[in-house]
Amino acid sequence: RTDVNKCLDAARNAKRIGSGLAAKVSLSVADDSIFEALQKFNPSRGESNTVDELSYYLLVSEVELSKDKSVAEGAEFSLVGEESGVHVGVDVASGKKCDRCWVYSEYVGESENHPLLCRRCEEVVTKIGVTSQPIPELAQ
Repeated sequence: RTDVNKCLDAARNAKRIGSGLAAKVSLSVADDSIFEALQKFNPSRGESNTVDELSYYLLVSEVELSKDKSVAEGAEFSLVGEESGVHVGVDVASGKKCDRCWVYSEYVGESENHPLLCRRCEEVVTKIGVTSQPIPELAQ
C-alpha cells in the first residue's frame, strides 16, 4: 500500500487526480505468492461476491492486477516498489463519478432508474427499496 500511495502522490502533485478515488491502479506482480494473495481480493478471479476488496483497501476506483510488468509501466505514473518489487502504475480512472460512493465507473449513466449511481450502489438502493425517476439528460 505504501508504494501505491507514493505513486498516487505523484499523480496528485501533477494535478492529474484529486483523491485516490479518481485513480485506476495497475499492479504488476512477478512473484507468484504475492500475485495469488492479491488476486484473492480481486473479483475477476470469479470466487468472490464481485466486490473488488483490493480497490477498497487501496482507496481507488479500480485495480488491474497482472503478472506483466508492462501493464504498470505503461501507466501515466509508475514506480517499482523498493521492498516488494511490485510495479505500480496510476492512471486517471475511466467513467463518471458515482453520486453515492464517489467511485468512478463506466456504469454510471447506464441505469434507467438510477443514472447517477455505479452498479454496486444501484444494487444497494434497489435492495432497500429506494426508487427514483430517471433524469433523461443524465441517463444518456
